[in-house]
Amino acid sequence: MTTKKRIVKKMNLKALHEPFAQDKVKWRVGSFKKGDKNRAMMLAYIDARDVMDRLDSVVGAHLYKVSYSHVLVGGCVCEISIKIGDDWVSKANGADPSNTEGFKGMMSDAFKRAAVLWGIGRYLYDFETPWVDVDDWGNPTRDAQNMLNSIVRGSSNIPDSEISDEVKAIRLIQTADNLTRLSDIWLTELNKDQRLIESVKIAKDRKKGELS
Repeated sequence: MTTKKRIVKKMNLKALHEPFAQDKVKWRVGSFKKGDKNRAMMLAYIDARDVMDRLDSVVGAHLYKVSYSHVLVGGCVCEISIKIGDDWVSKANGADPSNTEGFKGMMSDAFKRAAVLWGIGRYLYDFETPWVDVDDWGNPTRDAQNMLNSIVRGSSNIPDSEISDEVKAIRLIQTADNLTRLSDIWLTELNKDQRLIESVKIAKDRKKGELS
């Protein structure tokens, strides 16, 4: 009697970090300029369905699971678990209700944020977040869309005046070549600005880890 040997495909988790096809990257309004609804800061994003497809193709539909907890009116937490060997490894993140899609948007945002912890779409946080002209419905003008497309292609030539303070701060952090310089940048040039978002702090901590 012959015994069939089960072939186990080795999981390449690094593939989760791969960039998405350019047509999968979309843009939404992050905020409008005060007093001007036709000027907006744009943020890059991907659909939750594309995250699911990435998990299916890299991990396998039977080797990951998604669960939600702390589902309240004010937010929820999503946990993505991947079976690695004999163990389930989980990473979780949360989100608040979406301004446009409410409860559904909250669940989707929490899912995508948990996926970022696995590396899916994380590179989008390094994209510029430029201020562009938009129409009355928040859609970028033709010239603005061309600029956004160039960012996705990695060949952007955005004027300095169009780059957000957050991106400028992250770029400044990346220039540090030692811990002393990093500390000096943070304490003397960045930490005084209370408007800086959490991603700037994350960039600082990541750079500190690289230099340590």
